[in-house]
Amino acid sequence: MSESSSQSKEPQVAEAPTPRPVEVSLGEGPREGPKGKGLFSTRGVQVALWFGILAAIPYAHPKLEPFRLFGKQKSSAPASSGLVAEYGDVKLAAAKNEVPPAMKEAPPAEMQVKVGAGKAAPVVLSDVAVSVGATFRPIEDPTGHALDGFFAALARTEKGAPGAITRVAHYGDSLIVSDYMSSTLRRRFQTKFGDAGHGFVLFAKPWAWYFHQDVNHWNGEGWTANRIVNPRVADEMYGYGGATFRTTDDKANAGFSTSKPVPGDPQSEKEMFGRRVSRFEVHYLEQPDAGSVHVSIDGKHVETLSTRAPKGGGKKLVLKTYPVTDGEHSIEFRPLGGSEARFFGTVLERDVAGVVWDALGVNGGRARLLDVNDTAHWTESLRARNPNLVVLQYGTNESEDTAFPMEQYEATLAKVLEHVRAALPEAGCLVVGTMDRAGHGNGGLETRPIIPLLGAAQRKVAFKAGCAFWDTLASMGGPGSMGRWVKATPKLGGGDLTHPTTVGAALLGDLLYTALMKAYAEHG
Repeated sequence: MSESSSQSKEPQVAEAPTPRPVEVSLGEGPREGPKGKGLFSTRGVQVALWFGILAAIPYAHPKLEPFRLFGKQKSSAPASSGLVAEYGDVKLAAAKNEVPPAMKEAPPAEMQVKVGAGKAAPVVLSDVAVSVGATFRPIEDPTGHALDGFFAALARTEKGAPGAITRVAHYGDSLIVSDYMSSTLRRRFQTKFGDAGHGFVLFAKPWAWYFHQDVNHWNGEGWTANRIVNPRVADEMYGYGGATFRTTDDKANAGFSTSKPVPGDPQSEKEMFGRRVSRFEVHYLEQPDAGSVHVSIDGKHVETLSTRAPKGGGKKLVLKTYPVTDGEHSIEFRPLGGSEARFFGTVLERDVAGVVWDALGVNGGRARLLDVNDTAHWTESLRARNPNLVVLQYGTNESEDTAFPMEQYEATLAKVLEHVRAALPEAGCLVVGTMDRAGHGNGGLETRPIIPLLGAAQRKVAFKAGCAFWDTLASMGGPGSMGRWVKATPKLGGGDLTHPTTVGAALLGDLLYTALMKAYAEHG
């Protein structure tokens, strides 16, 4: 399928929908027909017989296959797998990094999971966590070496050597699009090991719910976006974060800056995350006949950056660094127009020892969609960013892919992990299992049957690839946990029975952070 480049309506590649209650009446068992009449004389049996005859007719000839009611059928791919490629552009409106309404409720301090230092340190869960049955689950790593690269980097960072930065690439779906769980992980690691900057941010806002804590970013009109979840671009180059942004409009702009306290918010004024930067690093595509952009730092023009490839050159990922004195700064890009300029994202980092946690969420994302990215290009993008740990956290949208066999799911996940391991052989690798999802069953809110099956498949594939695994479902409290999270006070699960609230996401982040810290302490 294709789309016009002038398309203004965003394709509907949606997140997993809210489960709807389905009532199934099991009846009262078989009833006897009126006395003195034969079996086939009852009205119900006659209807059933006619239904059977009519239903059997389409099986008499192959051309009648579309009318068959039973057996294997060709399903609608967009609804069943989300993988039908649609090529074109989506026009972006002017946008800025505004806190989504659902994220304005800050989690209370007593929500944090606490763990002391040392191998034998106990893990203390908050009362809220205990009330919903949440448990501490360790990182599972049969090899004992899946996180070696990550732990080695953390050890260097902990020693405080200048520039000893530990980077994490956290890939996921809508949970990470809004920096929900990832922001907690970033803040917890930066509190313990040092704040080395916010990390990677997409060049413009490709989804309404794209949001990052502790950083400012904005874009004007005039940009078009292509994403691994559609609409896609012909060369399948989406950079490190799964999206690319293009413009020929001289009225377009995009900017990034350190965060500022929210007026009247004591908590915001107290926190210092994201308040300093030592360098901006822009990721763009060099290509034939491409355009240029004016670059300004703190409102002052510093250069005109050409994205045009040298004569005879082709398309190539380029990273351009703009150093600044460590402190509060902003950078803005304004295309000259006429020829296309194409970007992926911008990094905010500091030249100090610390942790950088890149939140790389894609709305409607599945793990296998990462492989949509051109193989050589994605490899180059991963190596250019060079994370010490790659986290893959998916499952919500895969739980809707009813026509996608589990064997194929395992094979595609294995292929993505194989790609990551080949691109970054020294990096740690962690698969975070799928969250619980609730549906309406006979016993009330129950875990959807696909969820434990997905989790088991993720664990199996992770171990086969030499990666570690963390069981999110068990950490939440096992089967039925989302039902309890939705009813908890404060509420931990959303009304869609799928996503956590801000408070629930913070608890998940704390649980994973604690598991990683315990594994780090025991790694020796």
